[in-house]
Amino acid sequence: MTRAATATARPRPSRATAPARRTAPVRPPLTLVPTARSRPRRAPFVVLSLLVVAVGLLGLLVLNTVLAQDAFRRHDAERRLALLTEREQELTRDVAELESPERLAVEAAALGLVPAGAPAFIRLSDGALIGVPAVATPSPTALASASPAAAPRPTATTTAP
Repeated sequence: MTRAATATARPRPSRATAPARRTAPVRPPLTLVPTARSRPRRAPFVVLSLLVVAVGLLGLLVLNTVLAQDAFRRHDAERRLALLTEREQELTRDVAELESPERLAVEAAALGLVPAGAPAFIRLSDGALIGVPAVATPSPTALASASPAAAPRPTATTTAP
């Protein structure tokens, strides 16, 4: 008999009437798996660290450059201040010399001015004259010292800042 003929000849038991066969679950064979070490990747950390160091160094370089420029500006300003202070002292000295009484007397004599005598005053309330008015006359010593060559002229020196 062939297989097909026997299959049809034998009645198949139904599941309800068939004895329950226990089959073991199919498991794959057990093998030793190497332990996986979970190490974090180093590349992003290294790149981030290098980036932070580079930005820090660049910031320090910019800060140092700005401070150096400010130091140069400060030095130039101090030098200019020293020159201007020196110029102010020269001008103050020249003004003091020009305002001295001796210099004013020499300049007045060179212009033909003579010293005034005793003053006389008019009292406004009644128009009375107090003192004796006198005409100013040059003295011979004033004429001798009033020559224009005797008047020393200050030399103005200019220094550009």
